[in-house]
Amino acid sequence: MKKALYISIGVIATALAVLGAVLPGLPSTVFVLVALWAFAESSPRLHKWLHQIPILRTPLRHAKLYQEKRTIEIGIKWLAGCASWLSAIIFILVNGSKYWPVSALLVLFSMITTAFMVLTPTAEPRKSIKNE
Repeated sequence: MKKALYISIGVIATALAVLGAVLPGLPSTVFVLVALWAFAESSPRLHKWLHQIPILRTPLRHAKLYQEKRTIEIGIKWLAGCASWLSAIIFILVNGSKYWPVSALLVLFSMITTAFMVLTPTAEPRKSIKNE
């Protein structure tokens, strides 16, 4: 039962990561991290498979950098923060106060994303990903 739950989480996170690699504004690295964790807990075969998806090559490098050094490149920090806040603002502008609990959650998630990006050390430019 537990294994099936982890595999389900991993498959969903992988699908979202692939969408994030294609759609602007949707991050992929965070979903790759979740998929890596879920597959590490449940299936070595799926963990290996995830590393073989060509469109996820760059997010996998960013995930590896975060796992090894606990750092994030400045461009990724800006993209994650801007995408988070832009999504919240667009949702609020489109829906007004109609769905205020969802709006409040989006603002909360944007604040958490911003805090995480500020508190996480910034990777040295160009060294981390380009040289691998």
